[in-house]
Amino acid sequence: MHTRDAIARRLGIFAKANFNCGIGPGGFQPGNDCGGSAGGGSDKPKSAPRKPSLGTAKGVEERARAAGRSVTEQYVHETRSRIAKDAERKQKQRDRRAGADLARIDTELAEARQRRDELRARGPQGDTIADLDRRLAEVTERRDQARKEREAAAAANAASKARIEVLKRQLAESKARSRGLRI
Repeated sequence: MHTRDAIARRLGIFAKANFNCGIGPGGFQPGNDCGGSAGGGSDKPKSAPRKPSLGTAKGVEERARAAGRSVTEQYVHETRSRIAKDAERKQKQRDRRAGADLARIDTELAEARQRRDELRARGPQGDTIADLDRRLAEVTERRDQARKEREAAAAANAASKARIEVLKRQLAESKARSRGLRI
């Protein structure tokens, strides 16, 4: 099934455009455009060698050499930086979401209070006012819960930053001890 004919059957009309390269038992055929221009070479220019990307071992090695670190130290440094940036980005997203939720709930609360006041001004409609008071209490409770969650997230963020500082200090001490042993 891996013969040229089998592949051409599966490709159908596309095979005529792709399999006219002079390979196989038929040899070169009229309309062969696989060789490019005269000389049989391709028209594509040779590309310059690419620089190593950020994630490759060679890229880490070059950055380590430039920073005067070992490859391991550079990799650990870059990994920690990436983790810290990602944690900070996620915390900012959580803070934005919490702020948006709180603003939305505050708006709902203000609207509920306004509706309640309007109904009270109209006159005695006990069921409607009681219903609005119940909804107002629910929205107030949700707002208070959202505030507590935002404060808890801020406390967790502060604790995380404190832990990062402790770990950085421990790393610096460990590096200092390590360098002391090398001498």
